[in-house]
Amino acid sequence: MTSLKRYAADTRGSVAILFGLSLIILCLFVGLAIDTARVYSMTKKVQDALDAAALAGAKALNESDGQANNIRATAYAAFLANIAHIPNGAASFSGFDAVPDLSNSTVTAGVQLKVPSTFAKLAGLDEFNVQKSSSTTYSLAHIEVVLALDTTGSMKDIPAGDTIPKIQAMKGAAATLIDSVYGEATTDSNVRISVVPWSTGVLAGGLTSAVSGGSGGGCLVERAGHGATDDSQPGPLTYALPLPGTSIALGYACPTVAAMPLQGRTAATSIKKQIQSLTGAGGTAGHIGAAWAWYMLSANWASLLPTASQPAAPSRSVVKVAVIMTDGIFNTTHVGGVLDAAPAYNSNSYAMFKTICDGMRAQGITVYTVAFDLTDTTALDKLAECSGANALTAATSVQLQQVFRKIAADLSSIRVTR
Repeated sequence: MTSLKRYAADTRGSVAILFGLSLIILCLFVGLAIDTARVYSMTKKVQDALDAAALAGAKALNESDGQANNIRATAYAAFLANIAHIPNGAASFSGFDAVPDLSNSTVTAGVQLKVPSTFAKLAGLDEFNVQKSSSTTYSLAHIEVVLALDTTGSMKDIPAGDTIPKIQAMKGAAATLIDSVYGEATTDSNVRISVVPWSTGVLAGGLTSAVSGGSGGGCLVERAGHGATDDSQPGPLTYALPLPGTSIALGYACPTVAAMPLQGRTAATSIKKQIQSLTGAGGTAGHIGAAWAWYMLSANWASLLPTASQPAAPSRSVVKVAVIMTDGIFNTTHVGGVLDAAPAYNSNSYAMFKTICDGMRAQGITVYTVAFDLTDTTALDKLAECSGANALTAATSVQLQQVFRKIAADLSSIRVTR
């Protein structure tokens, strides 16, 4: 009996047994943790691939005929391209599908993921099964861009360190932007560009009769009253050159090319040809150029324009942009029908310019100002007040090309909504 009690009380080997059991359990937990980490990493890669697939499918939905089979094929190709780096045997996929929602421009992509286990097999789990999906909405907003281009007399000058006149540099930079922006078009109507040459005033062209009664040969300056700084439809008091007591011969000439309303990509060659014909003459009434940029984007002016050129009503599906390029100090106004022109700074012009810029931005229009070979700090500050972070500068023709390319890149980026 004493021996039996001694045997029962002897615990010298139990610690080793418990340690062994604990070690097995600990190794199993470590193994499961490793397997879980593998599965998480794999599902993250697959989720990224599904995101890319859904985006590609939604893009195809927006730009194509909306055929479900084509959308699925496009999405599947994107999915395969994005999982190509996953090693063979690391995972398997089944049941891929991409379902379009035509009403919301949305595609939902999904797949069944299987990841073979390693340590988890000790617990009888041979693989991990995970169902993953991704939904993406891709809509290409319509783009409406106005290039308000300075064609004043100083644009004939050659900047220090450059080799070509500023007006020639502007023509090349504008053509680059036009080609780039139209390159984003998928139809002739979802990307449209307008060009407004300006100096002392703006040549109204086919709009002359509608906005001024046909006087002045279509060379228009600021409108009377509040119309000078808003986008309301024009009334009969719109001023036109030559004004009483003034003469075009004084050097305050209008551009040689009329304002061109919004046009689709099939007009690209025509628009660039018109820009190439621009010449430099006249004073700097920047507020008038800005006002006409607004008119070309304003739904309030739609009824005055050809159907294909009518601006869309403001909405989240329309990107409206005004690019106002100048090389000089604003020095010309015609308030009350009286010409006020001098080589120096004109406070009335800048005051109207700011009100116009504020009005455009309040309507959701993105405004860029481009100062070309302009060093006057007050003038630069006034441009920055108009466009904020979109106030850009260029000292040479090369830099002007870079600035216009940046604007085109910005447009491409903000056009896509997800």
